Amino acid sequence: SIFLGPDGQDVEHRAAVLAQCGNAVMLRDAFGTLDGLGVCLVAGNMPCLGLRQIRLRSTSIAPADFVRLIMCCPQLTGFDLNAENLRGLAQIIQELDPRAPELMVSDFTECALEVADVALVLRQFPTLRSVHLQGCDLSGLRIPPGVQLKSLAMVDCGLSRLDVVRIMGSCQFVEEIKFCGNNLGDTFIGSDDPWPSLPQLRVADFRCCGLVDEDAADLTAAIPHVLLSTWPVEGESSRPGRHVVFDDSDSDVEE
Repeated sequence: SIFLGPDGQDVEHRAAVLAQCGNAVMLRDAFGTLDGLGVCLVAGNMPCLGLRQIRLRSTSIAPADFVRLIMCCPQLTGFDLNAENLRGLAQIIQELDPRAPELMVSDFTECALEVADVALVLRQFPTLRSVHLQGCDLSGLRIPPGVQLKSLAMVDCGLSRLDVVRIMGSCQFVEEIKFCGNNLGDTFIGSDDPWPSLPQLRVADFRCCGLVDEDAADLTAAIPHVLLSTWPVEGESSRPGRHVVFDDSDSDVEE
């Protein structure tokens, strides 16, 4: 595994470390600098890396850098990005057309993604089975056809009830969903659209979504076989919004 951090080394040095450790299966970098990594990889003739997992936090990696890193990792199975500005990722994906035939897990937390970015990620990487999105504005998102997710989390993403109903309806194979922190209690938005009944769903988390007892009853009726959470997190307000902080998967990243 490769562990990088705020050691004062420039991005050229970090790119050289990656190239020299071609058999490493895990890359972790927290608070190091990866801005410009893509240019360094191109200058090094795009080395073929054995990385299967990438976990980055606050590295200033740009969308083009991240996509070129993916293109160097044909065996990549998952990535976890936290506090990276990846707005505009869709445009870079369209330009470079990256492939990741084994990619199954993606986690974007506070990465400034927009609707077009997420939609294209889902379309570009059809092997994805688990997607976690947190702290971005995905109002109006529509899931592309053919998506076969098993786990989907969209936390604090500005979704309406209609958004969530349509997203659920497009994920017929999903087994676990999490929509914490989205305002789903507005009965004037999508209230006539029934909650989908998902036969393979096992766990659903709707905490801090502004749902009233009637909403919870409707959900229970639609998915009676599911372990359903609708109450606020202990000690938190029941109001949805960005003030809600949930555990994310970066907790074991070494800093």
